[in-house]
Amino acid sequence: MSYSALYIKKNQKLLPVLGILSFLSLFMGTLFLFTQLGKQNGWRKIPGIDKSYVVNRSSHGFEVVWSTKDPVKEAQWVEAGSKKDTYPIKGTVENNAGVYHASITGLIADTTYYYRIRVGSQTYILPALLSDTVRTPKEVKEKPISPAYGKALLPSTKPYANGLLIYEIDGYYPLAVFTKQTGEWLLPLTGLIEKKSNSITSVTNSAPVSIKLFSYPEGTMRTIVSKTRPLRQAIIAGKSLQLAQTLQEKNEESVLGASSQNSLPPTKTQSSIIYPKENALIPGNTPLIRGTGPIGKDVTVLIQTPTNQLSYRTKTDEKGDWLIQYPLTLAPGKYVITATIENNVGAPTSVRRVFSIIKSGEQVLGVATGSPTLIPTIPIVPTYVVPTLAPTSGIISPTVIVPTLFIPTATPPVTGGGMSQFLFGALFCIVIGTGLVLAF
Repeated sequence: MSYSALYIKKNQKLLPVLGILSFLSLFMGTLFLFTQLGKQNGWRKIPGIDKSYVVNRSSHGFEVVWSTKDPVKEAQWVEAGSKKDTYPIKGTVENNAGVYHASITGLIADTTYYYRIRVGSQTYILPALLSDTVRTPKEVKEKPISPAYGKALLPSTKPYANGLLIYEIDGYYPLAVFTKQTGEWLLPLTGLIEKKSNSITSVTNSAPVSIKLFSYPEGTMRTIVSKTRPLRQAIIAGKSLQLAQTLQEKNEESVLGASSQNSLPPTKTQSSIIYPKENALIPGNTPLIRGTGPIGKDVTVLIQTPTNQLSYRTKTDEKGDWLIQYPLTLAPGKYVITATIENNVGAPTSVRRVFSIIKSGEQVLGVATGSPTLIPTIPIVPTYVVPTLAPTSGIISPTVIVPTLFIPTATPPVTGGGMSQFLFGALFCIVIGTGLVLAF
């Protein structure tokens, strides 16, 4: 059997075309496959982070806050895992005025974790001074101490509302919290992690601390820990300030102690309740109870509960301060507290406050809406007495407010979802292309 030259010539022309199509199909299929896998795994790294901090470390989690140089429309989130390049744990993200925050929880104590910040199908390049690993400390039970709290203002003296505040004690990993609408902020100082030992240790009152506002990095306040409980001078955005250790607290107005009418703080010759505030919402079950009064006077504190009345006794110290430590736990609900103290002429005076215990996470800090009213009265006889506490000599107290700084509510984004059909298409192109190459 023989073929004409015309047939052989036509067949030879088809071979180069089929060969080109085969290699093109193989190339396109392979490229498409790796592109889809890259989107899912975030292989491509890009710059774009302006500022970033790892804050609020604990034995079972940590938080990441950052901002970007340019507005980003794609979803952002944080991934973590105990092995590099394997990130099964995803933290949900909240965006507050351009500041992103993600919480990573459910971690194992004393374990090293890798993390990365994702945007769409890409991974952000972290700043040069920021490591991509976090080691959780061992669990340690630490005696609670009183929290740090104060107020932040914009240069226009308006409240620094819903802004991020960074609180960093020298030698310890930083803490962070968003301010309230009024500019007020509060941070518990338990569970602080020392950088050198990566262990939870107690901090001394004389430890230096830096406080700055995330959106105004050019301004930093330097002081010591004891001066931040409370911080009696408001933080001004963009303004650096050095507070001396000899700060005369008696001549300054307490930030959270001021009423909505900016009334002056009560003098210590009068009876007063510093905490809890009037109509405060407290997300804990052991509220901090403290106040002032004439020096060396007995103080009777009654807490009216829905079912009974609790009684505590203490005495004002040499500075006129008094404190009720470790009260009984209170269930969520509304309470009335009455503190009865003798004034300088021996007449009993009572100060009354109303506050509410709420479930943790509902609200961090109540708003001070009014000043206490002094009402001369006969001391109230308690109807239910619990063991009394010995007088204290200072105002350091356990922290009773355990604010949850950020409560993620959104579902973390999932990349690569619904791309199985694309992968099958890529594999089909690869198989067909390979077959054509082998055939021709």
